[in-house]
Amino acid sequence: MLRVLANSNFSCGLDGNFATPELEKWLKTATNLRDTFCSSFNSCSPQEFDKLSGFDIGSKSIIIVHPLWKLDNPIGLLADAIATVDPTREIKYLDTFNLLRRPSWCYQSLS
Repeated sequence: MLRVLANSNFSCGLDGNFATPELEKWLKTATNLRDTFCSSFNSCSPQEFDKLSGFDIGSKSIIIVHPLWKLDNPIGLLADAIATVDPTREIKYLDTFNLLRRPSWCYQSLS
């Protein structure tokens, strides 16, 4: 959070740079959370959306995002991930903060 406060241009990984200590394992963490979520709720199938992890559930594609990413105007990695989703599918997002702490809530939020 200090990096966000110190640098208004900090993209928090959306530029593909995960070299800072707070982000260096974020992509792997997102994939691990996705795998745990999908093994807990059998109705989803793991997917990769460009460089971001996610899964399909029913007619929805879920992209796992960082909790600080702005979702209403996607840029960088998020925009690239969205571009790989079949246009007939509804896109939803789950952030790693909630996936780690509230998986049941996340599952319910998808309906």
